[in-house]
Amino acid sequence: MHSKKTVLKLTGATVAGGILLAGVMFPVAAGLGYASNRAADSVGNSSAELADGVVPAVTTMTDITGNPIAWLYDQRRFEVPSDQISNEMKLAILSIEDRRFGEHQGVDWQGTMRAFFTNT
Repeated sequence: MHSKKTVLKLTGATVAGGILLAGVMFPVAAGLGYASNRAADSVGNSSAELADGVVPAVTTMTDITGNPIAWLYDQRRFEVPSDQISNEMKLAILSIEDRRFGEHQGVDWQGTMRAFFTNT
């Protein structure tokens, strides 16, 4: 049987190890949280522009301070109404994202369950 002193030492070592691990992992968690918030803000701004139907005719690449460094697609980029895009092109675009799009009613339960079990 374990003595009371041994149990207290083990408990103290476990608590100290937990505190040490938390102290080491805090900067990592804080850094990941900061990066996640920055990415979410960026995606939120882009999504809001797309929801408003604002599509830039020219894509501007910027450096970290926001200064433009390059402009992309300044030629041959124009809006085309959906009815002027062939069904084959629409299906090709969909098939890139979801190859079984025509086989389900908007929710791919097989793919959802596969992702669930893969990620857990």
